[in-house]
Amino acid sequence: MQLRKGTAWLALVLSLATAGAAFAQGSQTGTITGTVEQSDGTALPGATVTVTSSALQGSRTAITGANGDFSIRLLPPGGYKVVFTLEGLKATEMNVTVPLGGTARADAKMEMATAEETIVVTGEAPSPLQTTVIATNLEAKQIDELAIGRNPVAVAQLAPGLTDNTPLGGQVAINGAMAYDNAILINGVNVQDPIFGQTNNLFIEEAIEETQVLTSGISAEYGGFTGGVINSITKSGSNDFKGSLRADATDPDWRDETPFEKDRGIERTGKGTQVISATLGGPIVHDRLWFFVAGQTSNPTASEIPGTLLYSGIPYTTTRKNNRYEIKLTGAITPSHSLQASYINNDRTDTNNVQLRPIEPASLNANAEFPNDGLSASYTGIFTGSLYGELRYSEKAFQFKGLGGTGSDIINDSPYYAYGYVTGVSGLWNAPYFDATDPEDRDNKDWTASLSYFLSTEAAGSHDMKFGYDDFTVTRTGGNSQSPTNYVWVTDPAIDAAGNLLHDSQGRLIPVFAPDASQLWIYIATRGAELNIETQSAFFNDRWNLNKNFSFNLGVRYEKSSSDATGGVNTLDTTAFTPRLGASWDIRGDGMYKVDLTYADYAGRYNPSIFGRNSPVGNPLGQYYVYVGPEGEGRDCAYCYDLDNYALSSVAAPAANIFFDNNIKAPISTEWTASFGLQLPKGGFAKFTYVDRNTTDFVEDFIDLSHPAVQIGDNLVDAITYRNTSDLERKYQALQASAE
Repeated sequence: MQLRKGTAWLALVLSLATAGAAFAQGSQTGTITGTVEQSDGTALPGATVTVTSSALQGSRTAITGANGDFSIRLLPPGGYKVVFTLEGLKATEMNVTVPLGGTARADAKMEMATAEETIVVTGEAPSPLQTTVIATNLEAKQIDELAIGRNPVAVAQLAPGLTDNTPLGGQVAINGAMAYDNAILINGVNVQDPIFGQTNNLFIEEAIEETQVLTSGISAEYGGFTGGVINSITKSGSNDFKGSLRADATDPDWRDETPFEKDRGIERTGKGTQVISATLGGPIVHDRLWFFVAGQTSNPTASEIPGTLLYSGIPYTTTRKNNRYEIKLTGAITPSHSLQASYINNDRTDTNNVQLRPIEPASLNANAEFPNDGLSASYTGIFTGSLYGELRYSEKAFQFKGLGGTGSDIINDSPYYAYGYVTGVSGLWNAPYFDATDPEDRDNKDWTASLSYFLSTEAAGSHDMKFGYDDFTVTRTGGNSQSPTNYVWVTDPAIDAAGNLLHDSQGRLIPVFAPDASQLWIYIATRGAELNIETQSAFFNDRWNLNKNFSFNLGVRYEKSSSDATGGVNTLDTTAFTPRLGASWDIRGDGMYKVDLTYADYAGRYNPSIFGRNSPVGNPLGQYYVYVGPEGEGRDCAYCYDLDNYALSSVAAPAANIFFDNNIKAPISTEWTASFGLQLPKGGFAKFTYVDRNTTDFVEDFIDLSHPAVQIGDNLVDAITYRNTSDLERKYQALQASAE
């Protein structure tokens, strides 16, 4: 009967898995593994291992295999009591801590029973020496004691091999890889911007429970990066009510004025802000249904961020409303089958939002919105003592809404941009840049399904295997319209002899047109265009413990990527095969000294700004003109706005002159590592790792001389082809040390 019930659940998981699955969703659980022996070192098959925790609804059990070993998967991170029992032997008990995405080891030696008693063994903290993966786990209680940022990217920098010395804020470079090419996850939701790789703030710092940083020897479960993985989870409920309250304060008076502001006698103004965060979790039904909620708000409800416009020196205040909240439910259908769902919202609204380099208030975005939310839902099932299943769905939605202008008057509603060619003033003026009627979405959705099986044999040791299928889709919408009128005038505003900006009778800046210096850019965008890039993956990973001295990690990942965009544009149709291998030598067989070797290939992600370059998504048709008429100024200068006085200098038509090689693929990073680790005499560990990485197959654009120039209107435009190249390499070598 038990076999038939397990088979039914297995069929359910496999049928759901065929609907699709995920790209580096990560692991939100951990594992307890170990070996049970008699006091003389003889393996004890058939022992019962029971684990309980305040983080777990009910209890979990396993029976040791032929080698006395066991593995219990899908455990929420936290502290666990592990009890070993076998008829005729004294029960043994110990406490261990299960790390996020990691493994806690619980080994026991059982003695003959002479009386009813339980032997209590002191458990050790989980050690990175237990696997060949180079990983660092950081819990909230550690972070709260340090004077550092508490967001996942700031926390991750405590791990070796990371730096925030990157082109943009919100990025990290891991083991020498490109800063945009990592996987950053919150509750299994990929929270990265798909264009720049920055982190969307889909979290409340006070709610983050633990962050795992994977830098080398990374399991085949993960894909879509050449750098590494930052995997965070938020807190969950329990059988006890727990909560927290925190306030963080800022004030403009605490920052000194810049030299520019001091020279003009400008003082920063604005109200101080207190950011208040609160969390609460507890039971709805004891051991069956738990809740966790978190919220973050400001006092006042809108933050005030003072700034100063270029050249004019006019002070302005950006008002920002950014309330966040999270809801998480954890439920047990039965002790063997669980569900969890999490929703995080981080909608933001700005008044006076700044884009580019505005020099007057008219170029500020009066009302801009940035709706952002993340959803994840998972099912975990224990079908037999050795067979586990997991099904997970996640999605992230982010939109730029209300950025830009809305008017249609070519002269008065178009943005003007100054390069300083005429009067020396540079920056944005007259109107906001971009088009508020063409919002841009940057979303993703993931499905993942996996089965884990533990097999113990006397001849070949134990195998802790995991099979999975993933489906990840990133979506970008919008034509990237630069102006609501399609026009951008490129010319300077007038200034007086003292360098002050001049205004006309209506209080507007005065445009100055000069031949061969002033320009006109016309952008024709496909508003609402959409691009989807889908990567389907299958992976297998086997942690093989041959004996006390030797263990191996045998993994492989297969990926198939394709794309489709508005206009029937298909850029991608390619595959990647990435092995992940590791070998470990336990010198004495007791975990005291270990030597690890790993080899891995990592395939990078598919950035829609590159792999959609030949589509209308984010790529408006651009026509660039140079002014060739007489000098003039003012909005009533008819010949200054006459298109007959502009000469076409170039055209950008991505859909017409940009091509992609067949089977173009993401870059591949090949990694070798060698590590030596040891347990320290008084507790803790030290690990020393040599890392060698070489990234190749970069995607580059080439003027294709074998392809005829493309006729666009009256212009011949060079054909540009994107392809992988071996002419570029990115090499990285490092010696890393970690200890605790």
